[in-house]
Amino acid sequence: NRSAELRLEQDRLRWNRSGDPTEGVNLTLLIDLECAHDLHPALDWRGSAAYLLDMSDQSVTDSRLDELAETFEFFDDWEDRYRYIIDLGKELTPLDDAEKVPEYKVEGCVSQVWLLVAEDSERPGALHFRGDSDAHIVKGLVAVLLTLFNGRTPQEILEFDARGALDRLDLAGHLSPSRSNGLFSMVRRIRALAAARGGQSEPTLH
Repeated sequence: NRSAELRLEQDRLRWNRSGDPTEGVNLTLLIDLECAHDLHPALDWRGSAAYLLDMSDQSVTDSRLDELAETFEFFDDWEDRYRYIIDLGKELTPLDDAEKVPEYKVEGCVSQVWLLVAEDSERPGALHFRGDSDAHIVKGLVAVLLTLFNGRTPQEILEFDARGALDRLDLAGHLSPSRSNGLFSMVRRIRALAAARGGQSEPTLH
C-alpha cells in the first residue's frame, strides 16, 4: 500500500548512495552555504509572498499536493526532507547548455535557475514545464514546483493557490529568506509563462 511504499522510501533515503555528491554533508549547512554569497538584503518571505502571489479563496486540496504532503509527513525531520527534495531534483532531466540562456533564466534567485514551457503532450491545452539549477536544493525545489504545476492549463495555473500549497508543505518556513524569495520568484515566473501562453494578462499581484 501507499503507506508501506512511503516508509520504504524513507528508509532508502536514510542511506547515502555511492557517488552521491551530498554524501556525508550536513544538508542544513549545505543550504546555508548556497545562500552565503547573496549580497542583497533578504526580504521577509511572507511579505514577498503577499506581493508576488495573487491569492485565491480556494481550498488547497489537490491530489499531487496531497501526495507530496503525505510524503513529507513520513520524514522525522527537515534533514530527511531536504535529502528527499534533493533526490527529486536529481530525477529531473538536465537542460542542455543551449537552453541555459538569459531568455529562460529566472530573475530574483540567488542561484541560477532556468524554466522553459511547452505544450503538454498528454493533455490538450495544458502546459509542461522543464527546469534546472546549479544548486542541489534549488533544483529540488524546481522539481517540487513542476510536480505541482505540470499538466495544468494556463487558467488552472493562475487560479492555483501556490502560497497555500507551499505553506502546507511548510517549505518557505524552513528555507533562508533569500532562498524563500527565490522560490516565490520561480512561482511568479511560472505564472507569467502560463499567462502568456493563455493569451491573457497575469492577474494583479497583491
